Amino acid sequence: MIDPANNLAPRQLRHNLVFGTANGALARLFSSLTDPALILTWFVSQLGAPPVVIGLLLPISNGGWFLPQLLILRWVRGRPRKLPLYVAASWVRVILWVALTALVFLLRDRNPPLLLAGFLLLFTAFCFVCGIAGLPFMDVVGKAVPANRRGSFFAWRDFTGGLLALGGSALARYLLDERHGLPFPLNFGWLFALAGAAVLACYASFAQLVEPEEPAKDGLAGASVDWRAVLDLLRRDRNFARFVLGRALVLSIGVAAPFYSVFARQRLGAPTPMAGTYLGAYTLGLVGSTLPWGRLSDRHGNRRLLLVAGALQLAAPTLTLLLGARLSYTAFAIVFLLLGAATAGTDIGCVSLTLDLAPGPERALYLGVINTALGVVSFALMAGGLIVQRWGLEGIVVFSLACALAALSLIGTVKDPLALS
Repeated sequence: MIDPANNLAPRQLRHNLVFGTANGALARLFSSLTDPALILTWFVSQLGAPPVVIGLLLPISNGGWFLPQLLILRWVRGRPRKLPLYVAASWVRVILWVALTALVFLLRDRNPPLLLAGFLLLFTAFCFVCGIAGLPFMDVVGKAVPANRRGSFFAWRDFTGGLLALGGSALARYLLDERHGLPFPLNFGWLFALAGAAVLACYASFAQLVEPEEPAKDGLAGASVDWRAVLDLLRRDRNFARFVLGRALVLSIGVAAPFYSVFARQRLGAPTPMAGTYLGAYTLGLVGSTLPWGRLSDRHGNRRLLLVAGALQLAAPTLTLLLGARLSYTAFAIVFLLLGAATAGTDIGCVSLTLDLAPGPERALYLGVINTALGVVSFALMAGGLIVQRWGLEGIVVFSLACALAALSLIGTVKDPLALS
C-alpha cells in the first residue's frame, strides 16, 4: 500500500506537522475549557440538572463526533480532497458555539431551566457537526502524515495542547471562583467565549494543511448507508472487527468520567473552584505522558501502546473504589492525574492504530464503520446516569473497571500491521 504522504516534499511535510500540531494544541485548549466530564458537569449541575442529564454530556460529546460519519460516507468517498468539507463544517461549528455562548449572557440566571435546555440543544448540534467534520479530518491526517510519524504526531499535538491546557485549567479555576467578581453563570459564559476564540484558531490551523490527492472510491449513488459493504468489511477483516469491539470497550471506560467530579463534590465536599484543580491534574497527567506514549508508538507499535495504557486505565477506578472515600478532596486530584495519563495513551494508540488498519483506498469506509459503531456505543452510555441512580456512584465506577479489564483482554488479540517488534 502506497502512503500518499510519501509524495509530499519535505517542506510540505514540515508544514503539515506544524499546522497539524497547532490544530491539536488549540483543540486541547478548547477541550480543557469545555471538558464535559469536569467543566460542563459543574455548569449543568448548578443549573439543577439531575444525574441522568449529567450522564448525557459525555455520550453526546463522543456520540456526536462518531455517529454521523457512516451516514456521510457515500458523499466523502467520491472526493479526492476532503479538506473543503472540513472547512465548511467548521464554519457551522463556530456559529453554533457563538450562539451557545450568547445564550448564557442573554439569559444569565433569570431562567435556569430554559438555559439548560438551550445549552443542551446547541451543544448537541455542535457535537454532531463535529462528527461531520471528523471523517474528513481523519482522512486528511491519513494522507498528510506518514504512517511511521503518526504516533509522535498525535503525541506532540497532545503535549503542546496539554501545556496550553494547563494555563486553561488555571484560567478556569480563576473564572469559576465567584470571589473574583463573576457570578454564575457569567463566569461560565466568559469561559465559553475564550474557548470559542481557541476553537476558531484551531479550525483555521487545520485548514492550512497540504492535502495530497488520492484516487477516491467511485461516488456511490444515493444518500443511504451501504450496510452490505459494512457487513462484508467486518466479515473479511476479522482483525479489524476485533479492534472495533476492543475500541468500543475502551470508549465505555469513560462512562464514569463525569461522575468522578460528582463523587468529589458529593462525598468529599469539594467546592466549585476544585473543578479547575482537577482539570489541572488531568492535564498534567496528559502532558507528562504524551511524549513517552508517542515514542512507545513509533518504536514498538500501537498495539503495545494500547496494552500499556489499558493497564493504566485500571488505576483510577481501582483507587476510587478502594481509597476514594478516605481521601481529602485535594488528594482526590491523583485520580484525575491517572485519568489524564491513561486517556492520553489510549487516545494516541486508538487513533493511530485505526489509521494503520485502514488501507488507503478504503480508508473512509473503515473510518466510517468504526466511528459510527463508537457513536452507537456513546449514546448507549447515556445509561450511565441510570446506573448511578440505581447503584450509586460506586456502581458506575465498577462498570468502568469491568470495561477496562475486557478492553485490555480483547486488544491483546489484535494484530498491529506496523508493529516494529
